[in-house]
Amino acid sequence: MGETRVDLQHLLEDLRDAYTGALEETILTEVVANALDSGAVHIGLFTNRSDSTLTILDDGRGMQRRELARYHDVAASSKARGEGIGSAGVGIKLGLLVSREVVTETRRGATHVATRWHLASRHRAPWKWITPPGLTDSRGTAVRLTLSNQLSPLLDPGYVEEAIRGHFAPLFDAAFDEFLGRKYPRGVSFRIDGQELARLHPGAAERAPISIRLGRRRTPSAAGFLERHTFLEAERQGLAISTFGKIIKRGWDWLGISPPTSHISGLIEVPDLAACLTLSKNDFIRTGTRGATYLAYRKAIQEVVSQQLAAWGNASGAEARPRVERLERDLERVLEDLADDFPLLQSLVDLANDIRSLSEFKRNTVDLLDRLRRTGHPLVLTINGKAELVVQDAGAYQALLDRVEAIEGIQRGLADVKAGRTRPARQVFARLRRKHGIPR
Repeated sequence: MGETRVDLQHLLEDLRDAYTGALEETILTEVVANALDSGAVHIGLFTNRSDSTLTILDDGRGMQRRELARYHDVAASSKARGEGIGSAGVGIKLGLLVSREVVTETRRGATHVATRWHLASRHRAPWKWITPPGLTDSRGTAVRLTLSNQLSPLLDPGYVEEAIRGHFAPLFDAAFDEFLGRKYPRGVSFRIDGQELARLHPGAAERAPISIRLGRRRTPSAAGFLERHTFLEAERQGLAISTFGKIIKRGWDWLGISPPTSHISGLIEVPDLAACLTLSKNDFIRTGTRGATYLAYRKAIQEVVSQQLAAWGNASGAEARPRVERLERDLERVLEDLADDFPLLQSLVDLANDIRSLSEFKRNTVDLLDRLRRTGHPLVLTINGKAELVVQDAGAYQALLDRVEAIEGIQRGLADVKAGRTRPARQVFARLRRKHGIPR
């Protein structure tokens, strides 16, 4: 009798690669997203370097015994497309890649159960029922990761806080309290090592509220803001879009807008788009009726954002050109200066599309690598507006080396001519005939 063997580690690594962020961030955000889907009001995260554990505790609905059992099926999800903002169990499943063991304890009604799970080999991930260790003292679920690496960023409270604030920013901004009150009527609070994370208050940036009404709705179906800064880090540039408080995308590419300044940021919350999330919950569907809903919102957001950007453009008048535009101009001058000596350099960089920030490259690695392969053009990666790195497809890089080698050979020949290191063609041909016995 035959047997079907599954490489579980490879399957988990493929699942990891479906997300654009760092693995540790994905684990955190997916566990927290599932806690929010369960109706949690209080979410606590506890780091312990002495025993290399990260524990995430919520007061949500908890799970029944059969739900917890199914939760260990790596290839299954208890959620259908369009349900919630977390992909059931993904954070814990990915946690197997970085943990010696994962303990999950849950309480729901009279049910109080717990399991221990670990990746024993590439093909085995055994789990078993255990006596609840007492991580939860009331309704809810607790997950404890015993991490393999004592230097894991998941043991750093600062890293954990930055990841939570970055991926769930609307839950920390009072501007969204009323709008998200329909989903979270009692709000949501986070604690890290017992310290509650403070709410954010608008800084010195100029903030313009935006709202979207689709159909005949009387109340906004999407709300948020744009902010104009005097200085803005590259990773914060662009418009972020969230649903039920979880940021799904960030930047300008998803919106198809290229504003004339790099000092604009913003955030818009669209609860309806929770039904348009892919199964992995980290992107939006673009086909079918759900895809049509996403595209309708995208178009409406484009219009509102473009109007505000235009208003700011009129108000600012002679605003200084952004760093990225100066960078493009400087690169263009360099290429022009080299064009006489290296004509092929003119075709190497598309300045309109091939200059990206490092943070954007990390968010959209798969799409940008696909672009590298299709176009053969390198990407110039910037950090704080300054060109720092160039990324290029291996085949295109080899072709570039071949071109440069040919150009250098031609340049050496031209230099020899200029220096007088030449011989009459008649003498060269005569020598070749003698050497190889070629008749006249």
